[in-house]
Amino acid sequence: MEEHKKQDVGNSSNISEHFCSYNQALALKELGFDEPCIAFYSKQLLTFHTHGIDPHFIFKRNTELWSSPSAPLKQQVFKWFRDEYNINHVIDKHRKFGFWIKLWNNLTCLGEFDEIKTYEEAESACIDKLIEIIKEKKS
Repeated sequence: MEEHKKQDVGNSSNISEHFCSYNQALALKELGFDEPCIAFYSKQLLTFHTHGIDPHFIFKRNTELWSSPSAPLKQQVFKWFRDEYNINHVIDKHRKFGFWIKLWNNLTCLGEFDEIKTYEEAESACIDKLIEIIKEKKS
């Protein structure tokens, strides 16, 4: 019997900060993200598979058969963008203005963004920008 543990994503729990948002997960699914994940979204709730990792259940959740998208860890998404699109990122703290993000592909700078208050907000902003860049390339 499969067991799942649900967490309200509106809750500011520390664990949910490590995962992409529901909207990011949907966008990543559209872009073809289908990497192994330990969680998924069920009705916008972060849901963990707690009976071990069954590769047929969680790992391929982003197929047409599943309406619930995988909930990837942010670090998985950054690695996926590096591997699939050769896009790298840097998130660094500026002593006066908060965090800044720099994206690049090979030696080409794709953009810089600053004045982000927390590291977690900077990670999310970076993922949003990466999604935007790839959607623009594909259209």
